[in-house]
Amino acid sequence: MFELSGYETMGRLNGNEEIELYRLRRLSDGQNVIAKTTCEEYPQQILVDSFHYELDLLLKLDGRGTAEAYGLQMLRSRPVLLLQDHGGLTLDQLLRSGIESFDLTALLEIAVEIVRCLTHLQRENITLHEIIPLHIYVNPATKAVRFIDLRSCSTDLNKSPLSITSSRPESVLPYMSPEQTGRTGRSSDFRSDYYSLGIILYELLSGSLPFDPQDVSNIVYRHIARAPDPVHLKFPSIPVTVSDILGKCMQKMPEDRYSSAYGIKYDLEECLLRYQASGKIDPFVLGSHDVPERWGAPIGYYGRQEEQRQLLVVLEQVCEGEAQGVWIRGEWGIGKTSFVQRTILDTASYEGFFAQAKSASNSSAPPFDVWIQLIDELIGRLFMESKVHIEIWRLRVLEVLDGLGQLLIELVPRLELLIGEQPPVQPLPSLEAQQRLHLLMNGLSRYSRRKANRWFYSSMTCT
Repeated sequence: MFELSGYETMGRLNGNEEIELYRLRRLSDGQNVIAKTTCEEYPQQILVDSFHYELDLLLKLDGRGTAEAYGLQMLRSRPVLLLQDHGGLTLDQLLRSGIESFDLTALLEIAVEIVRCLTHLQRENITLHEIIPLHIYVNPATKAVRFIDLRSCSTDLNKSPLSITSSRPESVLPYMSPEQTGRTGRSSDFRSDYYSLGIILYELLSGSLPFDPQDVSNIVYRHIARAPDPVHLKFPSIPVTVSDILGKCMQKMPEDRYSSAYGIKYDLEECLLRYQASGKIDPFVLGSHDVPERWGAPIGYYGRQEEQRQLLVVLEQVCEGEAQGVWIRGEWGIGKTSFVQRTILDTASYEGFFAQAKSASNSSAPPFDVWIQLIDELIGRLFMESKVHIEIWRLRVLEVLDGLGQLLIELVPRLELLIGEQPPVQPLPSLEAQQRLHLLMNGLSRYSRRKANRWFYSSMTCT
């Protein structure tokens, strides 16, 4: 049982693979508080740092869209963040306990309050980057809502300590945007929050997720390539206009989503007002008050349809197992890399990993630098897969390395996380050692081409 000096533990509220939430009673005044801490008694330093980072933000926000923070204590090596408890439960608990007792009016009221909190945060230039039901605290009686987890968020000036790691709890996968999968070649911004929000509202209103959460092996691909079924088709009780709002939030391309949280809030409030007035929601133009609060430059390519077609033809050949090279000429900075990313990742429908690396324009780069970058990035991608797929890849890589894994670990240290500690390799004279490394890299290259049609394709872009 979790125990903190000066507090009585009332019970465990909720948690996931990384954090736990408890309800405590402060002995000095009988006030209930929420304690958020790590699951592990001796967490990694990066997790501890994320709690300190979050506390600073919560103190500055002072309850605008979030629960107020009372302070942070260390329970030996374990951080404990103490938060205001306004008498409720996490949205995750609310969903698991069943929403059948809530009518559409109540659900829309909660949805509006969730978006209102997000509006407050985005007006402070905060992007959450990770919105899951566990991070939202709801009082079902008053419909009051607060965000209670900002550990992954970024601001215009700072990034979360968690931003340097691609390892996130598996329970986050059903709510991540396509660009957050790391396979679209695009970095996530504030519009990623709208995609995650759309999924949460979909689940709130229907009681189910748009994609099967049990199908972990394919859920990343579905985020990238599959449009969810409109919620009103699966649940006819949901008005079409509300369904369209969620669909707009969950568009694959960020520029096709809403451009402001206020725009989402306005449309949901309009739905609520119309439903309260007449018991129905007649269609209206969505996004009429969707005024961008942050500037974002549109991305597009014009007059390059033939080049895009050629690139997609080559990609199809690669996915059939061939090895191909494509040279793209142009001055530095005109968008060659972006052109490749947009063509392959936004147009193609192939399932697989996309990795990219840049070679230095001079001779200062170490040998195999491009391959080292690609392998390191692909390892990061693999750790977002299911445990079964990670194990499959571990065995395959070990098969190809054939006892020479330590050579590659010396080049790509993160590989040891995948294949484990490897036995030392017999030292050879310089020339023979170089030839052995060449053979090892060639073996990896041939293996990647054999598996390209099922697992990944890679792009090496030169500047």
